[in-house]
Amino acid sequence: LYRGFIPRIDGCLAAGSWSRDYFENYGAKKHHIFTIPHCVDNRRFERQMKLLRPQREAVRRQWGIAPDATVFLFAGKFIPVKRPGDFVSAIGRAASANPSIVGLMAGDGPLRAQCEEQARAAGAPVRFTGFLNQSRIPEAYAAADALVLPSETETWGLVVNEAMACGLPCIVSDSVGCGPDMIDRAVTGDVYPMGDVEALAARLLHHENLAEMGRNASRKIGSYSVESAATALLQAVDTVRRRRR
Repeated sequence: LYRGFIPRIDGCLAAGSWSRDYFENYGAKKHHIFTIPHCVDNRRFERQMKLLRPQREAVRRQWGIAPDATVFLFAGKFIPVKRPGDFVSAIGRAASANPSIVGLMAGDGPLRAQCEEQARAAGAPVRFTGFLNQSRIPEAYAAADALVLPSETETWGLVVNEAMACGLPCIVSDSVGCGPDMIDRAVTGDVYPMGDVEALAARLLHHENLAEMGRNASRKIGSYSVESAATALLQAVDTVRRRRR
């Protein structure tokens, strides 16, 4: 069915590389596909981080995290497709080799109790914030040194945009849609095979330049702004309109 109508579309709006591949797979002409950057309100997160950075130690203290800890953040629903258990396991393994590593899990869901029990049983240093709304989620970003997104299904992963807007590098599974576009390995973050807890733990252990990667992430996210998306959309509309004429 898709191969019947997608080739007839004058303009396909792709969020990223995987979206572009999707349209091409169903027969869209390459010059009919326009990339519209997937985005969040970067400026809002940047403003909030400027206010929170001087309070970083106090923000950490509310969740029992030491000032000198290296904190990896999971932010999302505690549901199977997000694989929160992989995060807990990887933190436990990495922390056994480097006790300064701590996991912070922001969110709630049906697997939360299971993750808490898993962390207790393994002695994994994981802190749980519970649900944080949009006004408070920047506190978790301020407390963290990097974001981890271990999902098995993630069409994009806007939490990566949010984290990068807050100056955090991101470690994502190879099933996260934004990976090919947003993650430059060892530059803005890293990618590991989905479900491979050993590989994830190794990524957590061997990234000692998180601050530099965070600065790179801040620069990278500039291309994924509301303004960039609006400009790209207007250009796409104008191009299609001129072709129709």
